[in-house]
Amino acid sequence: MRMRTRVVNPSVFLKVAQAVEKLSKVCLLKFIPEKLHFIVITDLEGGGVQVWSQINSSSMFVDYRVESAHENEIYLEIQLEYLLRALKSCIGSLDVNMKLTKRDGLPTLSFTIANQSRTGKEVLLTQDIPIKVLTPNQMETIKEPLVPEPQVHIMMPPLLSVRTIVERMRNISDHVIVSANMNGEFTLKVESEAVQVETFYKSLINPELGKVYLLLAKLYVYKVTKFMF
Repeated sequence: MRMRTRVVNPSVFLKVAQAVEKLSKVCLLKFIPEKLHFIVITDLEGGGVQVWSQINSSSMFVDYRVESAHENEIYLEIQLEYLLRALKSCIGSLDVNMKLTKRDGLPTLSFTIANQSRTGKEVLLTQDIPIKVLTPNQMETIKEPLVPEPQVHIMMPPLLSVRTIVERMRNISDHVIVSANMNGEFTLKVESEAVQVETFYKSLINPELGKVYLLLAKLYVYKVTKFMF
């Protein structure tokens, strides 16, 4: 089993890891020759979350090499706190190499980061992240859920505006009803025994799905909530 690469765009790697870390402290990394997957599965029966994210390897890596006896797929369980710490050290560096290795007989995801000192000399920093390597049998039960074709696809309003409104609605109810349609309309609604509040957005864009799926990274979050379309 081998995995090594040069990380040429650590900021993309960092942003995805930061998004996933808000939902779980631990995630699975699935390395395949064409992509890197971030996977999170929490207690779904208790209203948990699933995250299935995939990033094209060419958007972050060069000289990317993944080899294993199981169709060149490698599965790692990792603490996101340690991964974020390493990736933050990579920002602004001259060169970053990442590889799967062992330290004292334990599997490690190792980052070798090259920086320049004040005197102009190259300084190497190594950050080793302890990981757990999962077997194909352990991953066999972890399947991406089947998601039906969307009935509505709409560009969100400015997220800062949405966040401000939702934070105010939180004082009324723990649940928000989100609705949208193919006429560019998006609504947030909360209600209690005493009051009902709705916020409407109009003239939003309903993009063609083909263009949406050309995004560099796709992040799917499945959560128990109430949607009305």
